[in-house]
Parts: sequence; structure tokens; C-alpha cells
Amino acid sequence: MVKVLWIAFPQLETQEFKQASKILGYHPYGTTDVFTKNHSSAWNKHILHSEEMDWASLFENYDTALEVPSFLFYRDILKHNPNLKVIILDIDSRLSYNRYKRLKKFLWWSGWVRLFKRPREYMKMVDRAFYLLFKGNDSFINAQVEYTQFIEEVKNTVPTNQLLIFQPSDGWQPLCDFLGKEVPTQKFPAKYDSSKMTNTTQSIIISIIRQDAFLFIIYVSILIGLFTYLLFFY
Repeated sequence: MVKVLWIAFPQLETQEFKQASKILGYHPYGTTDVFTKNHSSAWNKHILHSEEMDWASLFENYDTALEVPSFLFYRDILKHNPNLKVIILDIDSRLSYNRYKRLKKFLWWSGWVRLFKRPREYMKMVDRAFYLLFKGNDSFINAQVEYTQFIEEVKNTVPTNQLLIFQPSDGWQPLCDFLGKEVPTQKFPAKYDSSKMTNTTQSIIISIIRQDAFLFIIYVSILIGLFTYLLFFY
């Protein structure tokens, strides 16, 4: 059962808050877990309202959730656990948006994975989650308007004593007070570590190769053939 839900403007930096959750002893469920646990299809069906989500099964062995698409369905998760604690990350809007655009750029460069079924389902899920959050328009002004409205809905829905507005610069103390945890001796991981994202990306790519090895070989062979043709015969 999910006990803690983090909400933040979509960005790669939420990986650091996933790390903070682990330091506190939680087992977090994030966007990359959607892929590694092969949950993309279930999320796509739920986002499209064609199938109800089995929350108990989805979050089995997890007690914390963050990132899209999980936080978009905070109402459902709150119904599943009325004692759910919600943490809203309070970060400068322009900084958050710039980070979001960097995430979109990263996803664009990763577009080649759509050649394979499983990652294609995952990328569709991410696209639909962003569409749902920003109502199909992620320009700076509209994205801020839609996200602000979403946050206000969260504040009006979640009981005050179960809600924390958190700034990473505040460090561990307010977070631990809210969650009833002891303050760790480790420094709060508020700075984005690109090497961790690189390792995660590499793990996902390896997973794609293992599960779609035949298609991957065909894809690489076509690229080599095309390169050879252009280099020697064109």
C-alpha cells in the first residue's frame, strides 16, 4: 500500500527525491518502474478510462509513489489509503519548466525505442500522462496554469494534516517531521545526479535488447546497411 505520494512538475530531478525516499527506508514507485515492471499497458488503459486500475496489485511491494502517471491519480490512491501523506515540491516555476523541457528533449532523443513494442507502450503512457496534466498544451504559460490548478485541487482534496509543501532547500528536518522519521546522517540529495539517470537509461536499453533482441538486431543491421550504402555506393 502506498503511504506517501510525491507531486512535482515533471522533471528528471525527481530521481533525487526517489533516492531520498530510499534513504528514509521507503520502496518508491516511479516512472522508470512503470517500464521495468511492465505496467505501461495497465496505465494506458486506465488513462484512457477503458479499464479500472488494481491499485493493490500495481503497488505491491511499494509504499511510496512519485512522478507521472501516479500522482495524476492522487484521488484514487487517497481512496485506496485514506491516511495517504502527500508531499508537494515547491520549486520555482521557470526552473521547473526548463527542467521539464530538458526531460522532453531527453525523451525525443530516446524516440528510437518506439520501434519496439514494450518501450512504445511506455512512451505512449508518458505522452498521455503529459497530455492529461497539461490538457494537450505544454507551452510555458498554459503548463503553469494547468499545473497550478492541479495543485490547488490537491490542496482542497487532501486533509491539511496529511499535506506537506516542501522545498528541497529545507533539507531533511521538515520532511522527517512530517513522515515521522529520524533525520538521516546523509546529506539530502537535492542536486540532480546525471550519472544515476544514465545508469537507469542503460538498464532500460539492456532490458529492451534482451526482450526484443531479434528486432534490435534487424534494426541495427538496417542502420549498418544504410550507412554502408551511403558511404560506398551513393
